[in-house]
Amino acid sequence: MRISAPGLETRPVSSSLGTEVAGIDLREEQPPEVVDALRAAFRDTGLLLVREQELTFDEQQRFAGYVGLPTKRLPDGFVPGMTELPSMAQYISNTRPDGVGRERNLLKHSDYCFEEQVLLGVCLYAEVAPRTGGETIFVNARRAAAALGAGLRAKLDGVDVRHVYDMDGVEEGFRKYDIENKPRARKYVRPALLTHPVTGDEVLYVNELMTDRVEGLPPDESSALLDEIYQHLDRPEFRYDHAWSVGDLIVWDNIALQHGRTDMPLGEPRSMRRLMLDVPA
Repeated sequence: MRISAPGLETRPVSSSLGTEVAGIDLREEQPPEVVDALRAAFRDTGLLLVREQELTFDEQQRFAGYVGLPTKRLPDGFVPGMTELPSMAQYISNTRPDGVGRERNLLKHSDYCFEEQVLLGVCLYAEVAPRTGGETIFVNARRAAAALGAGLRAKLDGVDVRHVYDMDGVEEGFRKYDIENKPRARKYVRPALLTHPVTGDEVLYVNELMTDRVEGLPPDESSALLDEIYQHLDRPEFRYDHAWSVGDLIVWDNIALQHGRTDMPLGEPRSMRRLMLDVPA
């Protein structure tokens, strides 16, 4: 889709999702007609990409605030006084002592799916980009829901799934925790087919990193159904991999899209400034 506003140029990021935006300088506050166009593109395509930006944190936050409400919740791994960023922001970085999520690949997921309040959006700004590897994987779970076959849809009708996060398991890859014996594990149960709180669209809200079971099924049947869902989500027509360059700014719908990270050579520098967005009141 193409969104029109004075000075604004847009094109699809991929056939799967997203809008690339050009013709604007995000160091400047945008006029209402541009903000409206950005909101429409975010709502319809799930992701905005702006390249070659040189931004302060406040300028990044202003841009992200066009499409969501900057959150008051603290990010995982937050340590008071460890970074100069406000408490609701952090660095995803292996070049900074205050960085989190420093190395390795990362399975696809939706941030904070294990909490009652879903997180609307995530915004990353590339301060240091790797020469190879470390791409962010995006999967359009809204399109995946719309493309469900009759058989799989019938299996998911009225079904709930559990999402978990175990702080003790982070360094072990944080996947498929033994959470029953770990009181620090955070978990929340919600429908596998979730209604998006802003757009009203149906989303396949099941992910390979944090969804650990289908409620009401024996373990073997639960695992089999989750594997079937993951195979569906892995279809190439739902996916876009973004190779970062310095100055790239991306904000994405954390409910409609899942994200992950490809592996990269050990020691390859990568540093992203991250903030989160809640659903507007």
